[in-house]
Amino acid sequence: TLQRRVRLAKARHALYQSQPAAAVDLATDALQSFTRGREMQKADALLLRARALQQSGRGREALDDIGGVLTTLHQRRGSGESLFGTPELQDVKDGIDELLDGDIEVESALALTDALAGAIAPAATTPRGEVGGDTLCFKVLDSRVRAWWITPRGVTERSLPLTRADAVRLVKSVQFAIAGTDRDDARRRLEAAYGALLAPFRDDITGTASFRIVADWPLDSVPFSALLDPVTHRFVAEDHAVAFAPAVTGFRQSVGDRPPDVDLLVVADPRRTYSDDGLVPLRWASKEADAVSRLYNRTVVLRGQEATPRELFRHAPQARVVHVAAHAIVDRTDGRRSRLLLAGSNGEGDVFGEELANQKWNAVDVVVLAACATAEADARPTSPLTLATQVLAAGPRFVIATLKPIDDRLASIFFAELHRLLATGVPAPEALQRAQIHFIEQDRSPMAGDVGMWSMWTPVAVFSL
Repeated sequence: TLQRRVRLAKARHALYQSQPAAAVDLATDALQSFTRGREMQKADALLLRARALQQSGRGREALDDIGGVLTTLHQRRGSGESLFGTPELQDVKDGIDELLDGDIEVESALALTDALAGAIAPAATTPRGEVGGDTLCFKVLDSRVRAWWITPRGVTERSLPLTRADAVRLVKSVQFAIAGTDRDDARRRLEAAYGALLAPFRDDITGTASFRIVADWPLDSVPFSALLDPVTHRFVAEDHAVAFAPAVTGFRQSVGDRPPDVDLLVVADPRRTYSDDGLVPLRWASKEADAVSRLYNRTVVLRGQEATPRELFRHAPQARVVHVAAHAIVDRTDGRRSRLLLAGSNGEGDVFGEELANQKWNAVDVVVLAACATAEADARPTSPLTLATQVLAAGPRFVIATLKPIDDRLASIFFAELHRLLATGVPAPEALQRAQIHFIEQDRSPMAGDVGMWSMWTPVAVFSL
């Protein structure tokens, strides 16, 4: 079992690093060791190999694996219970059959099968503190957007009348609303985005305290917490804790083998020549480190010349919470080369996404990437990478990251409130939601009315294999 888990972890890392052929070989080795009683893990491994095959240009073989997932999930339900016993699940199966019999859209078939696997997975496996088992999945195709509301009880599917170009325009409209100063115009734009993406699932979402978002580009950059319900005139964050996730299946908590040695590791205000990167020093980063570190009992603070990659990698595995206040650079052509800028010269302080993905941070509860656009993806059409998702690959339970550039001063105020909650043991999704609500309600705050400030932070839940 341990060897199988290691092979699957390596396969996921290979897929993250755009090495689909290696991922196929590793997943194949892992699949050979499965026995009865491990149907959900086998289905997850088959989906992983299907994605790797699809990225390798082997679409027909990927569809064969999708068929294997359906067979495996049927075994999971047991002989006395039909896999497609509800109309919603039957709709999903019909959709897959349509794809297999007609034009092959492997990406759509993968998304549909993900939805089905997410519905079959038992709700009891959701660990304490994680966002609940309800997931809203968006698959962006050239001519339409397919969406699924997935719960342990079934799947509701909708076809949204949005082309890929429409989705791009919608995202730009939301970003304009957040960055602008016209409050009325911003509300109209945020209401329109809610109507396009969430209103079709209003009945499903109502009464749900929390849910996950799994979305393709460009919808993966929508700050869903900031969307405005035109009926209730409330922001999503006021009623729901929302977390992004990189995939529907595989939601399991990473578990460390021992308690952390420190409550908080802060890496802030690294000393480097920022002019070489075309940047300026972060004037508020050191104050941010002071404000955050005072909230915890056992802390390690690395700043200035001590805020090096080596020290980050040395201390992070022993910390419960990791906070990085630094500059970040997003590589739009290859997310593996996106990087955090820590202390050092001649590139020695650069921490690349692929390095972060290879760390072992399974004992870490939350990583806060307080840097610009750490949740912004590269431009690859399949499996786009962000700094946040690559940190997730290292094994922490949650990552809090940014969808866009952030203001240094306002970020320091926001994080003080966020860590005030995290320090008391509030789970990251709930802590983020409560921090957002705090700034919605505090009209006298410096951020009053600045929707973009509180909505750009999104918890990304991580689950083990």
